[in-house]
Amino acid sequence: MDGSSEIEDLENSESWFSRISNGDIDSERCGMNPIRWARDMNPKTTKGLSIAPGAFWDLASDPNAPDGVIGEVGMMETSLNYTNAVNSTLNRIRTSMYDALDIPDVSPDALKGVVSSGKTLKALYWGLIVRCDEKMLAWRPALENIVSLVVEGGKLYPESAGRYTEQPLPDSPYEIEVENQYPLPDDEADEKQVDLAEVNAQTMSKMAYMKKWRGLTDVEAMQELKQIAMEREMLEDTFGYQNPAQQQHAQEPQEEEDLDNV
Repeated sequence: MDGSSEIEDLENSESWFSRISNGDIDSERCGMNPIRWARDMNPKTTKGLSIAPGAFWDLASDPNAPDGVIGEVGMMETSLNYTNAVNSTLNRIRTSMYDALDIPDVSPDALKGVVSSGKTLKALYWGLIVRCDEKMLAWRPALENIVSLVVEGGKLYPESAGRYTEQPLPDSPYEIEVENQYPLPDDEADEKQVDLAEVNAQTMSKMAYMKKWRGLTDVEAMQELKQIAMEREMLEDTFGYQNPAQQQHAQEPQEEEDLDNV
């Protein structure tokens, strides 16, 4: 209740956007249903005229009209020559509202194929990410305090916590961490190649790579490393094994060479 919202700054722009958009819709609706008028026509023939497709009107001029006057029927059509101006105004208001909050316009018409990777999309959202990180400096302690109050309240009043968990909350130390997650795609393939290069260069451990990209715990990563080492040892023993006949045959040329040297 004591916070401030930047959405209030959009109130004036949103009001004008709605007025112009609604006015444009009304004009289009009037153009689809134009006003029809009749002059110097017999009222009996112009009453209840149908506007359905293919309708036929059997009209007659007003018999009380002066000589030489012929009745007329027409429509008052709305001209839509202002369409370009309206679109320009709506786009300008829309852009100003996006800029006011540092929110990028990622609609297909605005981007037009600019986004080709996750890094590019992050660059577009960078301004908003910075603003959100700044807001989280105040929001994170508040959220952590709320969670702490909920946990401590569940300990003091187990009946209230029973609605969410059947087991009582343990009286053990805990840490609360609030992270701000941004649902933006990453270029995982490129990042994986960079991490693999660091693993080969021995600047990043295999355990760190497994924990990052495979979501393994320390215990699971250690078991995986042990399994890799065991399989490597088995392969090395398999390819390095020679039977006694092969070993004797390999030693005979060496013995003959030694005799020649003597």
